[in-house]
Amino acid sequence: MSLDARARITIQVIAAEALKEFQRTGQAIKGVSDQTKQQTGILQGAGQAWKSMLVGIGAATAAIYTVKKAIDFAREGAEIMELRGAFAGLAAEAGQSSDAIVSAIKRGADGTIDEMEAISVATRAMNLDIASTPEQFEKLANVAETLGDRLGKNTAQSIDDVTAALTSLMPRAIRSAGITADAQGVWTAYALSVGKTVDQLTNAEKRTALLDEANQRLGAGTPSLADNFDRLGVAV
Repeated sequence: MSLDARARITIQVIAAEALKEFQRTGQAIKGVSDQTKQQTGILQGAGQAWKSMLVGIGAATAAIYTVKKAIDFAREGAEIMELRGAFAGLAAEAGQSSDAIVSAIKRGADGTIDEMEAISVATRAMNLDIASTPEQFEKLANVAETLGDRLGKNTAQSIDDVTAALTSLMPRAIRSAGITADAQGVWTAYALSVGKTVDQLTNAEKRTALLDEANQRLGAGTPSLADNFDRLGVAV
């Protein structure tokens, strides 16, 4: 089930509960009025009225809280749809399918990242010219997920770290992110394979070389306990 579909269902359920709470609140407040009129003893009537009033206030508070949650979910659903629409436009400008990119990221991350996180990291990576095709994003997610397991990070955080290192193209940052300890060697080998020198490589080519080499060397990561918790969080 898609993220916005789940958000709509949740909103409908919460709205229904809110309506029930308002109905119960109305009944409680009406009861206060009826009881107050029926009391013959001033002190007894006042005490009972206050008791019923407190019940009504409690019910009203619960109803307001429920409605607030419904509004929060509605706002979150709207933000998700807005984010999805913006990313679809960004992907289209690059001649790519946003759905294909999101699927590739989730596949490369082995189910440890949800749709909203996938869209967020993909948007950043595209804006920084790190990746643009589903194939590149799958490699990026696979490398990040594997490195995240080794470094004790979740996949989304690891993708951000790998993206930052690839943006800088600084050997030290690349090494710190765990991508490779020999960036210059990777670039030299790639340059030879395309008939260029390292100096002739574009930044995009250098990033492609690093991702290709890391993806081939690291392979698919071994599922960890943290991965299982991440998958559970995505599924909920």
